[in-house]
Amino acid sequence: MRDETNPLLGIPSIIQELSTEIGDTLLSVLAGIRDSNLPREWREGVVDPTEDEEVRMRLAYQVWRDLVDAEGPDTARLWLVGRNPVLEQPPAIAIREDRLAEVRAAADGFIAGTWSL
Repeated sequence: MRDETNPLLGIPSIIQELSTEIGDTLLSVLAGIRDSNLPREWREGVVDPTEDEEVRMRLAYQVWRDLVDAEGPDTARLWLVGRNPVLEQPPAIAIREDRLAEVRAAADGFIAGTWSL
């Protein structure tokens, strides 16, 4: 159903798109960091994200692209920050807490219209 993110897509490209589309504050939440200036430093090449931060951002990017393709950017943004009844918290927080498989399943269910409590 979904096209997996190209593993060759560089993290700088992922950071740039997410930063542009959802903003550095939400990107910081998704990555699990407290400093909302860090995404700018990542974009500028000052520092690199940790492996865990990169994994979270790759999943967030996959979910973001799938939601945008299916529902549009406004719905995708709202889905990330709204309380999700399946996850029992906003998906952005679930990503931060490394509940990646659960978020992926919740996004797939939302897109397919098959999610349930």
